[in-house]
Amino acid sequence: MSTLVSLEVIQKNPFDKVTFPKAKPAPVFMDRVDYYKKDQLKSFLDTAEILYADKKYHVYALFRLLAFSGMRKGEALALEWKDINFDGCTIAINKALSVDKNGNTILSTPKTKAGNRIVKIDKITINILKHYQAIQATSILKSGLKAKGFVFTNNDLQSYMKIQKPRKWCETITKKADLPRIKIHGFRHTYATLSAQAGMNIKQLQYQLGHDDVQTTLAIYTAVTE
Repeated sequence: MSTLVSLEVIQKNPFDKVTFPKAKPAPVFMDRVDYYKKDQLKSFLDTAEILYADKKYHVYALFRLLAFSGMRKGEALALEWKDINFDGCTIAINKALSVDKNGNTILSTPKTKAGNRIVKIDKITINILKHYQAIQATSILKSGLKAKGFVFTNNDLQSYMKIQKPRKWCETITKKADLPRIKIHGFRHTYATLSAQAGMNIKQLQYQLGHDDVQTTLAIYTAVTE
């Protein structure tokens, strides 16, 4: 339009006095934390159980797993039941879900050697997963569908859960529990922090988290124990 004015095709720009809306800045949450303290985590999981244990037990099971294993969200959502050793209380991590630049969900192997690992899981979390497996099996049987073996699925019971889904549940739980906001990755940080406070050996923590560089683990360990 300004070009037309300069060429004297029109006398003035009709949009000179128009105020265009400015793009909204990304929200900054002052109440967001990087990790939860022990009592905050308990409050979060208790609330998650109350909200979802009846009809959406997978939500409670997912957050319990994230908080008590230290695994990444993409690693948890890529799990298959065959990866879980219920008797040995371990989970084999050998793949992860992520989203590409086009918004498509992709399944890939860990980016580093350290990402391929077998993590230890506490007995309570194992029992929660076992209970969830029974619930899922009943739902699949009633639907007449064939089990795909995925731990966390969409409502169709046939595909990996969309990677964006947990964020909405997390927001609902934190609001209900009157807790500070936390990113899904914050549960990994929560696990690392509480484990370091409990005295877990730094090499054990590095392995459990799948850190390729011990300095990454050491940064967390030092911040907590100093």
